[in-house]
Amino acid sequence: AFGAAFGGWAGEALGLPFALGLSGLLCAAGGLATRHLSLDPAPTPPAPADPVAPPRPEPADPALAPLLATGSHRVLEAVRYRIAPEDRTAFLAAMAEARFVRQRCGALAWRLWEDVAHPDRWVELWVVDNWAEHLREAERLTEPDRAILGRAAALHRGEGPPEVARYLDVVPDASR
Repeated sequence: AFGAAFGGWAGEALGLPFALGLSGLLCAAGGLATRHLSLDPAPTPPAPADPVAPPRPEPADPALAPLLATGSHRVLEAVRYRIAPEDRTAFLAAMAEARFVRQRCGALAWRLWEDVAHPDRWVELWVVDNWAEHLREAERLTEPDRAILGRAAALHRGEGPPEVARYLDVVPDASR
């Protein structure tokens, strides 16, 4: 705002060519004076290593490759957990952090569901815009993000790791 007011005054008092030249000179001087400053955030210390990696899904069936390549279908992702009742509070805290990780990595919607008949069963669901966005999710995960997802997975008490699945949004064609 100050620069605009000064530029207007200089243009009227000293003439436009001089005011524009002075403006360019001041911009160049400002650039040189601040070149040592960085826009990159200060490096964050690495998160402590977590022994449990986030669950990973199976590869997509090659027969669906043409459909996935269109980029016109949303992807529903699901992770099924078995959580001991005594770990419920810790799991909910971990999932509150996981929600922000999923949303930062591209989720359009995120929900956590508890089975009403079996309170030890939980399902985490989130939706991404298309298959390409789903693939980019893994690239967007930072080490602290992986540690957060790993903490949630570490609370899983089922046989094997949490079950991971991906579903493609398909509108059935009634004419066929």
